[in-house]
Amino acid sequence: MSIIKTLLLTAFLSTNVLLCSAQDVTTYFNGSKRIYSDDETAALYSVRLTENYTFVTIELIPTRNRHRMTYFTSGFTYVQSGPYKLRYLGSLSSDGQSYHSCEPDDNWGWSNVKKGEKYHYTLVFEGRPAYGLTDFSLIDKYPEYHGYSFMNYTIKNPDPVEKTGLSELSIRQMVEKANDGICGIYEGINNGYRLGCVSSGNGYKLVYLGHSSNWSWWHPGDLKGNISPTSDPGIYSGYWYSATKQRFNESYVAFNGYEMRTLVDGDEGAFKKVFPDPSAIGSKWTGSGFALNDGYIVTNFHVVDGAKSIVVERVIDSNHEQFAASVVTVDKTNDLAIIKIDSSNNKVKWSIPYTIKITSSKVGESCFALGFPMTSTMGDEIKLTNGIISSLSGFQGDVSTYQISVPIQPGNSGGPLFNQKGEIIGIVNAKHKGAENVSYAIKTSYLNNLVESFASSKLFPSNNQVSTKSLPDQVAMIKPYVFYIKCEQ
Repeated sequence: MSIIKTLLLTAFLSTNVLLCSAQDVTTYFNGSKRIYSDDETAALYSVRLTENYTFVTIELIPTRNRHRMTYFTSGFTYVQSGPYKLRYLGSLSSDGQSYHSCEPDDNWGWSNVKKGEKYHYTLVFEGRPAYGLTDFSLIDKYPEYHGYSFMNYTIKNPDPVEKTGLSELSIRQMVEKANDGICGIYEGINNGYRLGCVSSGNGYKLVYLGHSSNWSWWHPGDLKGNISPTSDPGIYSGYWYSATKQRFNESYVAFNGYEMRTLVDGDEGAFKKVFPDPSAIGSKWTGSGFALNDGYIVTNFHVVDGAKSIVVERVIDSNHEQFAASVVTVDKTNDLAIIKIDSSNNKVKWSIPYTIKITSSKVGESCFALGFPMTSTMGDEIKLTNGIISSLSGFQGDVSTYQISVPIQPGNSGGPLFNQKGEIIGIVNAKHKGAENVSYAIKTSYLNNLVESFASSKLFPSNNQVSTKSLPDQVAMIKPYVFYIKCEQ
């Protein structure tokens, strides 16, 4: 849960609605230091920080009775904290939920003011200082007209980031004892970061070690991110702290043994591995796939992406057969790949018992997936999970995929999705980390397009031998043609 509710803005007749939480951080100065002018004194009364806005309240005390006392400022006013400048939006309205323009001609203020009484107005600024920054200045010095500036104040601004207690030396020592190909030290490519990566449960912690700009609000050992595995090999999701220490809960990190890539709030980042030497260890990962005719196998592009070695394994009764394979063609956009078993006669004779349905399925249809998820802990026996088609479009309305309620785990990627007739209707490729039993499968029409781009639909098996069988019998006949795919870089 975020620190406060989302702050909403709705423009209407130059008025903007603000919805704020009670969990804001406010520093009160209560007018302790004053600026004197001919008709009034001014002081900084308080600074309130929310997740997306900063509210600066100024106190005015008239030095004489006056018919009218106004306040105003220009659009050049800003808040400065560390290297960050916050843009001025307007003055807070009396309802406390909107802000408005504050030009001199707007004539905002009070009538019939009394000498010595206290009056307050609040300026609204976009954003907030980075968490942990406590220096604060309000700059209001536009030559033609301006309000009051307040320089070099200290505000409350708690740092929410966990202190891991780790250093670069301790991380290096940990990695030297257990090098899994992911843990290590990473340097940002064009972003200035230096991060450590250490194991944490079944995932990893990313630890801040430094930045080229020597940020004062970040300290070595601060937690940068905490991630757990997704259904896709090498791809992790979790929370990540931005440069301003704002927490983003739906962030993604991918490793390939040489680099770490991140996707945080729509922004991509890239980091090269600098310790240990990436060439000293090969990165390994696994996935699933299924057979087409003539020794061809379908899987996801992300399963074989970057692999220098691909081995496919199938089980007939209790016998394990392994074949070397190589990539034939890929569709990166739709996350599809076709690989082929390397054999001496360049052809494998299979009697594939299922068929592939190219036409669209319907919402509510029952379906099941076969694959090899999480083999390191669940074993390398084929696993079945079932559910229904929940939607004809996938993540964020992607029409190339089905949304399914079939539970999937890391290692399921590239495996087949069947309907009750034993027809393949999709290729499993992703799991929604933030939702319960929400997964995605690529529609087979896109596989058909890929096959026809280099061969023909004759690669599709045409004799469905399982359509009238019970589910246990279907699985028994199908599983020799669902492959455990092992990749190594």
